[in-house]
Amino acid sequence: MPHVYILSEDDFDDQVYAYLVEMLLSVRVDVVPMRLRRGGGIGEVRKKLRLLLGHIQHVGVQESTFFIVAMDNDRALEHPAHQPRPHGDGTPCRHCGLIAAIHTGMPDGWPIPGAVAVPVQMIEAWLLLMHDRGLYPEESRLPPFARRDQASAWRLMGPDPPPQLKDLVDAERGVATVLDFALQCVLAINPEDLAARSPSFGSFLEQLSGWRADV
Repeated sequence: MPHVYILSEDDFDDQVYAYLVEMLLSVRVDVVPMRLRRGGGIGEVRKKLRLLLGHIQHVGVQESTFFIVAMDNDRALEHPAHQPRPHGDGTPCRHCGLIAAIHTGMPDGWPIPGAVAVPVQMIEAWLLLMHDRGLYPEESRLPPFARRDQASAWRLMGPDPPPQLKDLVDAERGVATVLDFALQCVLAINPEDLAARSPSFGSFLEQLSGWRADV
């Protein structure tokens, strides 16, 4: 069984990435329990990345072992175009930043294959695109914020913003738990179609395609 280190913003994201890897590679995986963070969030990903990379270097080459480092885009410049968007906040490209940090942390090369995931604008966007192609046709047409009651959403959209990404997921999942909804979405995935509608997912899919020879 392949082993995967996952460093993301929270336990929910960890599990969604595990579901995705299993579905995309058609194999069960064992998520290595690093327990690197408390509370999660982008700050913890950045803080704990060095520890993860140090551990990978220390252990060295391992057969059928991989790693994923993930964080939400949250209106930063979007890879690979890096073009400013009306809702952007001017933050540098997070994909490029993570890749650079990984190369800095492992300057002699990666002992095991890895991937960087930066969903635009967050992993809930990928779930909505998987869930209903008709309602959510393209990544670029999804709302940019997590919740409609965020101050940042008010500043951009006025005092009554439409539902944002997490609001839409809550509406779509009904009585299901958010994790059960995520599993339903992943089980229904069409990877090539999703990659065509979501450049951020397409980048992740391309990186995982290089893992197949080692699974």
